[in-house]
Amino acid sequence: MLRVKNLVKFYGQRCVLKHIDFHAEKGELIGVIGINGAGKTTLFDIILGHKSFSMGQILFKNHCLGDNPEMIREMGSLLEPQFFTYLTVQENLLLLQEALGYRRKTELEKIDYWLKRYKLLDKKHEKIKNLSFGQRQRIGLIQALNHEPALLLLDEPFVGLDPHGKDLLKEDLKRLARNGACILCSSHDLYDIGEIADRILYLKDGHFVYDGTFKQHKTYKIKVSGNLERLALTLDKHLATVDSDNHLVSTDNHNYLKKIFPVLIKHGLTIQDMMIQENSLYDFFREE
Repeated sequence: MLRVKNLVKFYGQRCVLKHIDFHAEKGELIGVIGINGAGKTTLFDIILGHKSFSMGQILFKNHCLGDNPEMIREMGSLLEPQFFTYLTVQENLLLLQEALGYRRKTELEKIDYWLKRYKLLDKKHEKIKNLSFGQRQRIGLIQALNHEPALLLLDEPFVGLDPHGKDLLKEDLKRLARNGACILCSSHDLYDIGEIADRILYLKDGHFVYDGTFKQHKTYKIKVSGNLERLALTLDKHLATVDSDNHLVSTDNHNYLKKIFPVLIKHGLTIQDMMIQENSLYDFFREE
């Protein structure tokens, strides 16, 4: 659905995006991670046509976005929410939808649905300037989600959301992806990204250093009584390994654990303790 080819962006003499090349398919929910200044927001701005680029090509549904600006209608985004602060919540949401060519009556019903879902229905006639940061963030999300776009780009969507709001957003993003939307979501909230992303793009120093899947998993450390030396020599490394603290270490595959227990009994070893460590996207990012 989205193809970015050899994308380069200079600010003066400084190259901030260095030959970016990736694709994003229908139904994918992709997490884009990286430290501040890595180029995430710049990349999103370029895809949306907000900024120019120095070299490369961006294709959406096999069409060059630069030659087909009307295709922006099929996109939704949350970068830094933009509002007319002197207008009400409803007026701001209607303006965007009418600009995209949608019918007013239909949109009023949809807007009410989203406002109710994100606990903002009572703010419908409130002017934007009177809302808190968190409330504005939710309005920005509604702007992005309301027309259920084919391509959705979200920059730090979890900022300002309480736990319930985060759960709602995760549900909505997963539903949109199931329905065929392509979603790119950039966030420093690595735990939340790790829960929803099918794939991770790790942007570092202006280029992707990782493009692949990530699965949150658990590691079991098992403390046993007895000598592990002989066991270590015969142990299938795919089942478990022995670490420097003389613990057995196994992944979260329960079939592996079931196979380990008979091996321990065979060698006359008993379990004294078992520790569970959950490896998150934060751990992966920190190691990189």
